[in-house]
Parts: sequence; structure tokens; C-alpha cells
Amino acid sequence: MELRQYAAVLWRWLWLIVLGTVLAAAASYFVSKSMPKLYGASTTLLVNQAQTPGTVSYNDVLTNTQLTTTYSQMILKRPVLQSALAKLHMTADPRQFQKAFKVQVARDTMLLQLSAESGDPQQAADMANAVAQAFIEQNRQIQMGQAAQSRDALETQIKSLEKEINTTTDQLNQLRTSPGSLSPEAVQAQMSQLQITLSQDQVTYSDLLKSDQEMRLAEAKSYSSVAVVEPAVANPIPVSPKTVQNVALAGILGLLLAAGVALLIEYLDDTVKTAEGVGGALGVPVLGYVARLKSDRKGQSAPVVARDPRSPVSEAFRTLRTNLQFSLLDRPGRAILVTSSSPREGKTTTVVNLAMVMVKAGQRVIVVDTDLRRPTLHSQFDLQNERGVTTALLEGDFSGALSKSVMGMEKLTVVTSGPIPPNPSELLGSLRMASFVEWLKGLADMVLFDSPPVLAVTDATILARLADGVVVVVDSKRTRAAVLAQTREVIERTVGLGKLLGAVLNKLVPRSGGNYYYYHYYQSSYSRQKNWKNGHQKLTESAAEGRGADRS
Repeated sequence: MELRQYAAVLWRWLWLIVLGTVLAAAASYFVSKSMPKLYGASTTLLVNQAQTPGTVSYNDVLTNTQLTTTYSQMILKRPVLQSALAKLHMTADPRQFQKAFKVQVARDTMLLQLSAESGDPQQAADMANAVAQAFIEQNRQIQMGQAAQSRDALETQIKSLEKEINTTTDQLNQLRTSPGSLSPEAVQAQMSQLQITLSQDQVTYSDLLKSDQEMRLAEAKSYSSVAVVEPAVANPIPVSPKTVQNVALAGILGLLLAAGVALLIEYLDDTVKTAEGVGGALGVPVLGYVARLKSDRKGQSAPVVARDPRSPVSEAFRTLRTNLQFSLLDRPGRAILVTSSSPREGKTTTVVNLAMVMVKAGQRVIVVDTDLRRPTLHSQFDLQNERGVTTALLEGDFSGALSKSVMGMEKLTVVTSGPIPPNPSELLGSLRMASFVEWLKGLADMVLFDSPPVLAVTDATILARLADGVVVVVDSKRTRAAVLAQTREVIERTVGLGKLLGAVLNKLVPRSGGNYYYYHYYQSSYSRQKNWKNGHQKLTESAAEGRGADRS
């Protein structure tokens, strides 16, 4: 399918596309309006990882990124949420509470954005700030707890050593104040020993204090801290529902869905709507394009050529007349059979209007109703159907079947079907019927036969042998390509394709694509002329009224 064909399909189904777009957008609008409003607030956190002295390496950067990603997963865990709920004095399930939050890591940074949503703007800001503060506290507790065990052991050693130093100092003081029964040499020896022990303990105590200080300093340097860079504040503008965005997206989705449905329908629809379709199925050109008549919709088939001779449809029948004359240039043809594949495709209406435009062009035309099963031609001309083809064949009185000067046209003659016989095929295939056709051809410039459908009965193929050419009427909304191809096979098998002159694409609608553009020029011209006539008539009436008023 070419781009032009796609455009024609979309134009033909424009009403469905517009309807689908409007319905989808309207549904989205009402659904968005019925949804509760949610307000959002965000707080930004900075992750600071402890760095080892020296230059920063690629591994440090990679570790920072991994740590930030890890914290983004930890911040919405159950312990943090429970602590935040306690700060907010809220009683809620942590799993439901978690659904109100969203965490995003700013690319190539160590920033975390924690967003919260709630039906109240201030509550959303309080929720985001509470969770951020709870996570900071929990992170500090976790890191401090990792070094608490080593620091406790060191403090135990310091306290034990303090007791030993105090005990040794007390012993020295006691020997100095009250040596007792000990000799001066023994006292001096014990004091020397205690002094040595005290000195060693004091050195060890000093080392332990230094180690404690170094451990605390190392812990402080090794902590990965989290700090709030920008706290959350209440935002009075709701973040959900986004009515405009939802309506736009729903409208686009509805448009695409409706366009897809239209293309699918066209893909599955095998009815013949274009000249290319007729040529592919029937193998002949289209002689004329006829629009759907308003009278057809009411179940009537009034001759539009007589009722409105300057309408675009009347012009279409004139074009059909001209193309038919060109197709008969190389063959002596006076008898044309107008048929169709199936019933109710408009062949009778085509025959009547084509005959009238031929008569207006100065030709003598005879219209014959050879549909001896369901005749309708007499109702088109408001004639009786007491005599016609059947009486002419049975009685042999050919001239008695003619109805001359129909609708005030001297060169138009109509032969109705006459009473419906029990054996239509036998009558149409008789030698007298062949003689009747030759007699009619001698009386007029053109003889048009309105026949039954080709695929319904065999009458059309029998009449095709007597005619000089065959024209097939195609209903653009009903006739399928397979049915039209079957019609071609029947005609080829019975009389050959040499008699098949062309087709009439009938009952076109304004959105049938390129074939209908032919009418645009005539429709515009016809409308302008009609409007000019109406305006001129109103001006004439006004002027007449003015002259009457002047006389009075």
C-alpha cells in the first residue's frame, strides 16, 4: 500500500480516528479528575565516605558510587521506616508506608534524592525529613557499633592497669611511712622493686591511653557519614494526577488505536473501491464513477438526470456516456447489456440515467427490462407492466411492447419486462428473442438491456450472447474482489472477454478516496451556481417588494 493509499484510508476513516481520540481523552480527563490529589516533597542527602590519606584513586571513586547505591537501597528498609513512623507519631504498616517513597541517585554524584507523596503537602515534607533523619541516626549507630567491642576491651585494660598502679603506689607509700620490722636494706630492696613495677605500669598506661586516642581518631576518620543537603519543604502544587499529561497521552493512544483499527478494517475489507481494484479483479477499465444517490437510501431510484441535470451525479453519467462511446469506436455496437455480480448494486438506476443522458445528446435510445424475475424498470418511469418482453415473445407482436415518448422524451423508448414467466431462461435463449433484439437494434442508435445479476442466474450470460458489449456495475461498498473475479470467469467462459467493455464504480461516498475527488470540481461549481441562483432570486423578490411599496 502506497503512502497516498494510506492517506486515503485515514481520510476515509477520519471520523473514527477523531472519535477514538476524543473518547480516550475524555475518559482520561474524567478518570484523572476523580483520582485523589497527591502532593510531593523531596529531601537531598549527601553521602561522605572516609578517605585514606593520600591521593584519590579510581577505586575510591568507584567505592563512593557503590556506597551511594547501597545507601539508596538501605534508606527504605523496615528499621528506618519504623523509626520514622515513631518520630511522626503515625501508626501504619511499614510495607504500606514504604510505597509513599521513592529514592533516586543523582548520576555521577554522591547525592540521594528521597521523595515522599501524601494527600497533605506538609505531611509529605515531614515524612521525607523524618525518614532522612532516621536513616542518618541508624547509619551512625551501625558504624559506631562496629568499633565498640575493640574500644571496650581497651578501656578494660586501662582500668585494670589504673588499679595496679594505685596498688603499687599505696605499697610504696606504706613502706616509706611504716617500714615495720624490716631492716633498712630490705625496705630499700622492696621499694626499688615496686618502683620498677610502677614505672613499667605507667609506661604501659601511657601507651594504652595513646592507643585509645588513636583508635577514636581513626574511627572518626573512617566513618561514612550521611548529611542532609536540602531538607524537604511543603509544595502546594499536586504531583498526581497529571491531568494535562494524562489527557494528552490518552488522546495520542486513542488516535493510534483508532488508526490501527481503521487500517485493520481496510486490510480485512476486500470490497472493490478503486479503479485498481476493479482492474485487478475484472480486468477492464472503469468507465464511470457514480456517487451514492440520496434516493437510493430511501429505497427509490428516481432519475437524477431528469430531476437535477446540473448535479455532479448527472455529470458523472455524462462522463460514462462519453467513455462508453469511445470504447465502441472500433466495434459496431448498438446493444449494450448492463449487469452486475449481485443484486442491488444499482444497475437499473445506471441504465435509466445513462439512457436519459444519451437521449439529451440527440441519440435514439431503447431501454429494455430483461430481468424477467424481479423487474423494476417500469417503476423508474412510472409505467404499467402489463405488456413488454414476455408478451412480445409469446405473441410475436414486437411493436406492441414499446412505450414511446417516455417522460416527454420523443427519442426514448422503454420496453418493460411484461408479466413474469415461469421459464425466463428459456424465453431469453429462444430464437424469437434473438430476432427481437435485432429488430430493436434497427430502431435506435443504442439499445440498453437491464439484466439480472451474473452470479444469481444464467439469464445475464444468455443475454450477453445477443449483446454487442457488456458493462458491469460495481457497488463500491458491497462488491468483493473475489465475487468480481468470479463474474469475470463466468463471462469469459460463456461469451469471452471480448464483449466486456468496462465497469461502473457505483455508490461512491465522499470518503472513498481518490475516485471521489473527480466530483469535487463539479460539486463546487454546482454549489456556486445554486447559491448564485438563490441569491439572485432573493434580490429579485426584494426589489419587487420595494417597487410595490413605492407604488403604495
